[in-house]
Amino acid sequence: MDDVWSAVASLGPFLAFLAVFVTILLMIRLSRRVSRGSESAGPRESERPTPVGLRQTPWEVEAIDRQLGSRRDSPARRDLVATVNRLSAAALQHGAINEHIPKLPMNADNDRIASVITRLESRMELEGR
Repeated sequence: MDDVWSAVASLGPFLAFLAVFVTILLMIRLSRRVSRGSESAGPRESERPTPVGLRQTPWEVEAIDRQLGSRRDSPARRDLVATVNRLSAAALQHGAINEHIPKLPMNADNDRIASVITRLESRMELEGR
């Protein structure tokens, strides 16, 4: 029995070194797997870029949609009508259109707003774009 204990005792420092070495390696590997960098780094291959319009609706279009859905006497609707009036005045001033488009009243409904936009687009040859 003393021979067994002496053999274990002679291997003791080697076994202790091996156990500490393996433990350190496992801790390093584990820390790399659960670190924030490994989670936030993303996929190894980057995605091919896609145009923004194909992924999400631009915020301007969403804002216009909300404005069209608002009440006629709301500030959002008045802001939209004022924007359409500014667009038509700027188009006339800069020569994009030849004839004056009458200003919309501040309580204009969706049909009147759409008709002015359609007239602007047709005169500026922007239809179907």
